[in-house]
This record gives sequence, structure tokens and C-alpha cells, in this order.
Amino acid sequence: MSAMHSMSNSSINNDSGGKVPFNFFDSIFESIKTTEDFMLWIFVVALIGFGIILNILVLVSILNIKRNGTHYLLVQIIIVDVLSLSQVKWELFYVSHRSWLESIEWCPIYLGMDAIISTAQIFLIIALNFHTISTYNLACKKIERNRAKLLHSEMAESDYTEDNFQDDEFDESDSNCDISITTSMAETKPSIASELHGNNQQRSIVIDYSTKPKKRISVLLPIILIWLLAISISIPLFSFGRIIPTLNRNSNERMCGLVVMDHNSNFLLQVLLIKMRIIVPTLCLLLSTAYVILKLCTAKRQIIDHFIEEEQSEIIAPLKLALSLALTYMLCSVQRMYGSLLFELISRPMMEYKYAKFNKFTGIIGCIIHYSLIIFRPFLYWHFETKFRKDLQRRCCCIFTQRR
Repeated sequence: MSAMHSMSNSSINNDSGGKVPFNFFDSIFESIKTTEDFMLWIFVVALIGFGIILNILVLVSILNIKRNGTHYLLVQIIIVDVLSLSQVKWELFYVSHRSWLESIEWCPIYLGMDAIISTAQIFLIIALNFHTISTYNLACKKIERNRAKLLHSEMAESDYTEDNFQDDEFDESDSNCDISITTSMAETKPSIASELHGNNQQRSIVIDYSTKPKKRISVLLPIILIWLLAISISIPLFSFGRIIPTLNRNSNERMCGLVVMDHNSNFLLQVLLIKMRIIVPTLCLLLSTAYVILKLCTAKRQIIDHFIEEEQSEIIAPLKLALSLALTYMLCSVQRMYGSLLFELISRPMMEYKYAKFNKFTGIIGCIIHYSLIIFRPFLYWHFETKFRKDLQRRCCCIFTQRR
């Protein structure tokens, strides 16, 4: 055993005293010091494995169907979930040990990526809420246009029937007189004669010069704005993230936080981050979720009676999916926002480890609940989107058929 240990040590250092390239498995074995670390590694590996597989399956299903704005927003949420898998190990061990265990270079990357992921995640869910609401309103406008067309056609048909009935009451002398007048005027003024002839055969023609009604709502601009906002919020964290020693000089604990600047700059940065990462997204999430609930309550009266079953699913299913994503985020991730991020932003130094005001066990449970959504969301996609479910069933049937 000692020989193997000496060989491993000799393999780490080369002849010149430098270090060989980073070995991932050696870092795993070195980080496992207790049973708690071993259990955390099991969770990390399982979460990364299942998270990547499930989200890729959803992504493949989206690529194989006719896509709309809702699907493009779901693709962005999937990208954010896959990116957040890179943060799981860092955050769990940071909370567990109450100290930054990684190298100094990873600290600003961890802080900046955490800002990008958390900001983009909540604003994409908000954008999905508003997009499904807009899609629902578009369907309601379609119903109103169909009603107006139906009413106009009924009125035109009734007018045409009434005019034919009045024409049948004319006697033969009147018709002969009309023909003689029209003939004489045709010789002198053919334009007036043609006008009279047109008036005798009344027809109702309606020309709609309005613009072509929208069938879909673009989500390109909201997606671009969300990513620009997330990146702009992360710039201070990428720039000023540093390893900061704790106040206890006797311990070797280190914190990954922001360099303390002057009082005014520090206060301004705190206020901006709290507004853009906590206050504004919270209000938008609550407002949009309440609006989605309101639309779902009125959908049965306004939508179901006017569309076939397939069209109903395309309108109502996205509303249900958006509501489920918003509610699960409130249940599982808002606790991280107010139980950890808020205290990180108002602390000195700023951006200390997660759940600093709670005990270690509570912090680990909070992190696990938050990151478990990465695995749970794909099942919501498959439940509410029948196209995803049919594509998955078809793929599973093909796999089983090939094996047989």
C-alpha cells in the first residue's frame, strides 16, 4: 500500500518539481474524507448523469416536432439546467465544509456562473408565463374574428334572401320598363347603365384591408434580452471574485466572495444585485403566475367550446406547463433565493457561502432540493406536452423492436 502511495506521489510530481496535468479521479478520491463526502459524491454523480440524459431526451423530442415559441423557451431552460450541473459539486462541498476547497482560479468562475444561471432561470420561467398568456390571448382574438365572420355571413345571407324575395314581386311591365330604360341609357351613357345593372343585382362583398392576423408570437427578442441581463449581472462577480480568509485566524477556512471596495461602491453594488436578482424577478414571477392562473380559470368558458381537442391542447397545455414550472420553482428554489442569496448580498464580505445563516444540514438539504428540479422538470415537459410523450414512446418502441 505504501509502495502504491509512493508511486502515486511520484506520478504527481515530475523531475523538475512541477505538477503533471490535473487528474479528475485523483481529485475525487482526495475530496472524499468522510462518509458525508462520499454520499454527496453519489448524489452529484447521479444528478449529473440523470440530468444530462433526461434533458437531452427532451431536447431531441423538441428537435423532431414542429416548434413554436414555447418550445424555444423550453430549450433555453434546458440549457440553463445543463449549465447548472457544473455548479453542483462546488456548491454542495462549499456548504458542507463551510470553506472553499477548490483552487483560487475557480472562485470567480463559480460566482459568475451562479449569477448567470440563477438570473436566466427565473427570467426564462417568467418569459414562458407571459408567452403562454400571449398565446392564449391570440386564441381568444381568433375566436372573436371567427364570430365576426360568422355574424357577417349570416347578415349577408339574410339580406340576399330578402332582396331576391322583393325582386320576385316585380311584375312583367316593371321589368320591361327597366330593360327599356337600361337599353336606352346603354346607348347614350354605358357607364350609368352598367351601374344601374349592378344595383339591380345586389351582392354583399366585404374587403378586409387589415393586416394579416398573427399566428405565432416571436420569443427571439425576450431570449436575447434575458441572456444579456444575466451576463451583465455576472460581470462584477467575474471581475472581483476572490478568495477571502475568514475572521478566525486559527482556522484554514476560506471564503469565495467579492473584494470589499469603498463604502459607496459596495452599497451601490449590493442594491443593484438585490433589485435585479431578488426583488424584480420575485414580483414578475408572482404577477405572471397569478395571471396564468386567471387565464386557466377562464379557459374552459372561452376556449374549449370553440376549438377541437388538438387545438385545445396547443393552447391550454402550455399554460399548465408554465404554471407547473413556476410553482415548482417557488417551492424548491425561492427558499435558496431568500434563505441564501439575500444574506450573501447583505453580508460583509459580499457573497459568502450558501445558507450561511443556517446550520450545515439545512444548507445541504436546501441545495439538494434546488438542484433536484433539473431531474424533475423533464417529467413535467413529458406530462403536459403530448408531442414530447408521443416522440418518447415512439423512440422506446423502436429501441425495443431493434433489440428483439
